[in-house]
Amino acid sequence: MDVQMASDRTKSELGALALLLDSFARQRGYIPERAVPVDLAADLPERLRRLAGAIKPPACWRAWSDGPRFWFMIGRVRQRAADARSAGLELLFISQDGEPVAAGLWAVGPGGDWALTQVLEPEFPFPSGYRWCAHQRIPMRELCHRARV
Repeated sequence: MDVQMASDRTKSELGALALLLDSFARQRGYIPERAVPVDLAADLPERLRRLAGAIKPPACWRAWSDGPRFWFMIGRVRQRAADARSAGLELLFISQDGEPVAAGLWAVGPGGDWALTQVLEPEFPFPSGYRWCAHQRIPMRELCHRARV
């Protein structure tokens, strides 16, 4: 696979991950209905802007704002070692000040409902030792299908 194809695949996977993060945020009520997506790091407060610049694939950041208030999360797809067919999103929630406040592994069920499957220590970068499925497209498709994105 050449570099351009790898780059296109990574962009596609990050786009799908961003849709999953949006789906999660809306369905779980993490953000208010009036909040709008913040797509450019330049539009974030300084601490969040620096953090957004440090996020590298296979992770993805998403942010929303309703004016003075910001919501920010970082997510990665994680395949659980105990069950190779079951994937989830590992999410790290960040305060407006750029501090990690909560983290967890979330799975989306066949009905599209999100469920917390594991509470994680909120630290950045993500806790080490986890198996990520950065380039396994089947779990990403399954997550997208279940979340209806």
